[in-house]
Amino acid sequence: MKRIQRVLFLTPVFILGMAVQVAQGRDEGGQKNDDTPDQTVTKERGSKPSRENRPVMAPRSKADQTDRPGGKMNKQRDQRSAPDQRSEPGRNRRSAPARRERAAQNETYALEENQRSEPAQRNQAVQQTNRDHAMGSQRDRSENRPSATRPYDRKRVKSLGVGNPPQPIRNHSEILRADRSRSTIRYPQTGPRGERIQGSMVSPRRFNNRAVRAQMSVVNRSSFSQRLDQERQGESQRNHNYWHTDNGFYYNHYIDDWGYHWYGWYRGNHYFWTRNYNGRWWWYDPDYERWCYYQDNNWYWQDPDRQDETYVYDNDSYISLNFNFHN
Repeated sequence: MKRIQRVLFLTPVFILGMAVQVAQGRDEGGQKNDDTPDQTVTKERGSKPSRENRPVMAPRSKADQTDRPGGKMNKQRDQRSAPDQRSEPGRNRRSAPARRERAAQNETYALEENQRSEPAQRNQAVQQTNRDHAMGSQRDRSENRPSATRPYDRKRVKSLGVGNPPQPIRNHSEILRADRSRSTIRYPQTGPRGERIQGSMVSPRRFNNRAVRAQMSVVNRSSFSQRLDQERQGESQRNHNYWHTDNGFYYNHYIDDWGYHWYGWYRGNHYFWTRNYNGRWWWYDPDYERWCYYQDNNWYWQDPDRQDETYVYDNDSYISLNFNFHN
């Protein structure tokens, strides 16, 4: 019993002595201070070592720095691979010649386009001018102009000099039915001696006047038709004006792009144009868009959709020659 009590008494003394020796051994070796906690204890507690005692990382080599995203070599590589990040003045200096070249090309294209469009614009302007002269002070066609066709009027037909109405043209291939784009031409602006033409075109609403009737009476003569046939043998160039003179008037032979033969008749201060087709003389009414043929001192229009419907031209309208006409 006494032995057990002695062991119990000496055990704390032994433990305390061992702790003192361990502490002295650490102080003598300079490895650890009493203030520094044991790493074993810190691991068990789950706490981190203090910032002062953390291991210091060795500096990276130069080769490693080149691979770092923020490294100098990496920045240079990024700059070479990103051309959009170069300076604005540098881009302007390098791209200025290309811009000047593109600007010069655009100016050349614009000039060529204007040159191509100028003849067409002049042609359109001349056609519009000729049409304006022909229309004169025409009333508004949508409101004030009478209907294009009128029923048979025996008294009026007789006053126009229509004796026996012409027989309908049975072969429709002999009827001139060109559309509007092929029914107008560019009239010449100068006469046979280069002088400027001062006359005015006969209005399509006055085509029964004396000047037209007098000219067509000469044109319909067989001797004059033979003369024109001989002249056409040596006149085949398209878009060219062939001027001729006769007793009291001038006339012009013109071939358009489609090979149609046109004749312009210039007498006094007036002129008008016709076409020769299948042995007949035709005149185009631009208001009603109709081709009329000349026969027995009158202009006649045959309805291409109704073979037996023939009308006589009467300035502002067309009178049917059908006794059973129903409008």
